Amino acid sequence: MPAYLQPSSVYLQKIDHPVFQDLEVYLLRMDLLDHVISGNKYFKLVAYLEDAIQKGFKQIGSFGGPFSNHLVALSKFAKLYEHQGKRFEACKGIVRGKLKKNHHLSKTLAECVSYEMQLRFVDHAQYDDRSYREILKAESHDVYWINEGGYGFLGAEGFKQIKPWIDPSFDHLLCASGTGTTAAGLLKVAMPHQKVHAFSIVGGHVGLRSEIEALLSAEEQDRKQQLESYLGFEFGGYAKRDPQLIEWINQFWDQYQLPTDFIYTAKLIVAMLQLAQQGHFQKNQKLLALHTGGIQGNRSIEQMLHFKYADYDQK
Repeated sequence: MPAYLQPSSVYLQKIDHPVFQDLEVYLLRMDLLDHVISGNKYFKLVAYLEDAIQKGFKQIGSFGGPFSNHLVALSKFAKLYEHQGKRFEACKGIVRGKLKKNHHLSKTLAECVSYEMQLRFVDHAQYDDRSYREILKAESHDVYWINEGGYGFLGAEGFKQIKPWIDPSFDHLLCASGTGTTAAGLLKVAMPHQKVHAFSIVGGHVGLRSEIEALLSAEEQDRKQQLESYLGFEFGGYAKRDPQLIEWINQFWDQYQLPTDFIYTAKLIVAMLQLAQQGHFQKNQKLLALHTGGIQGNRSIEQMLHFKYADYDQK
């Protein structure tokens, strides 16, 4: 892992919540790996970047919304990444939604531009049309395109690099799931006795389990039995500003000085608390939950929060 990502910053933080009194619960603070290539983003991107360089691509690109953790992480990573003396000459971002006249870029996209990502805006209908993406790829065959959110076999394979932090003493590994790539990566490194719990943060994501399982190799298919996937903790759906969840984020910050984001990690911890309260885990078991970063996404609701991204960034 590159020195500039400071892996020594990643550590386990014990969560001493009354609901967890009969459990040992730790949060893997992946959010502290890097404030931009944050949380799970390094692991989901690294194998793609290496593959692109090895195949001779000098340009790389991907897709996302105006507050995309994925796009801003890729913009910085592509600028810094070097493999066998080779680097990328350009990084492209296809952004969902047209930039309205006289409107400013979101802070996320402005940061992408600061890392020299070239942005292209497309309307929602075109962005959601999968055939458009295939046409785009055909027209720009000199660009190595990564799926939205890093979904894919290489994204899950890159996540194997998290193994040094997955201690065999843990009984359960838990993560929030958008594309399911992180959960698939956890399955790849989990010991046979460890259960992997994936909590959908996308409303109505009934295909989550199959999308996770699709990223396992033929030799890894027996790991399916270690997976548990959950719906019902979406708080209105992907990136929705749920007042109840925002209130919980503030209470959690006030109590633990621990920042969570409203898209992923806050939902994960709420889900853990509910399952623990329902007796889902056995007494004295150890749980490891992944803080998958993405705090920069809170900049879209910063006026509602008790902590600021700028302050967090300086820690």
